[in-house]
Amino acid sequence: MSPTNERSVAARPVHQTDLDQTPLPDIFVKIHRYKAPGTIECRRGNEVKEIFLDGGHITFATSKLEAVREQIQEILSSIFAWEGGTISFTPGRHKHHEFVKLDIPIPQALIEGVRHISDAKPLLARLGAKATVMARTSAPMPDAVDGTRVLFELVNLPPLAAGVNARLLYAFATLGLIAEKPDGRINVQVRSSR
Repeated sequence: MSPTNERSVAARPVHQTDLDQTPLPDIFVKIHRYKAPGTIECRRGNEVKEIFLDGGHITFATSKLEAVREQIQEILSSIFAWEGGTISFTPGRHKHHEFVKLDIPIPQALIEGVRHISDAKPLLARLGAKATVMARTSAPMPDAVDGTRVLFELVNLPPLAAGVNARLLYAFATLGLIAEKPDGRINVQVRSSR
C-alpha cells in the first residue's frame, strides 16, 4: 500500500452515526472513557463543525474559522442544540491546531452542553420510565439521587425546572455518576372491589 493510500485509510472515520440514533453526550463519554485522541466532525446540511480531542480533553473546535476559547465553548454548546445531523470520529492528533490548545475536560463540556439540548423528553426516555429508581454509583452526587426516588420525582424536584433536571440527570447517567437501581421499578398493585 502506498503512503498516500495509508493516509487516506487512516483519515477515515472509525465511527459514524446519526444524532437521532446516538446523542452527542454518548459519543463524548465513549471517547473520554478511552482517552482517544481524534476529531469529532459534526455535519448538518452545509454546516460543519469539528471538535479536536486529546487525552480525554477538548483541545480545539472549529466552525469554518479558527476561534478563541469563548467562541469554542459556543461552538460546542451550539452542537448540543442540534436536533439532527451526522457525527463521525476520526482518531489521530492534529499538530497544526496546537497553537490555540485548550484543556476542557469532556465531562465538564458534556454537563454544560446538555443544557443546550432543546428537547429533554428523548433524553429522559433513555433513562427509563417514570417509575425507574435512580441511584448514585460510587461517585459523589447530590443527596436527592439516593436510590429511593423515582425518575419522575427527581425530574420535578425544585429549585430547577423539570427540563433542566432531566438534562442534568441524563448527563450524570451518561457519565456513569448515577444509574438505574437494580430492580429499580416500583410495582403498584391495584385491588378491585368485586
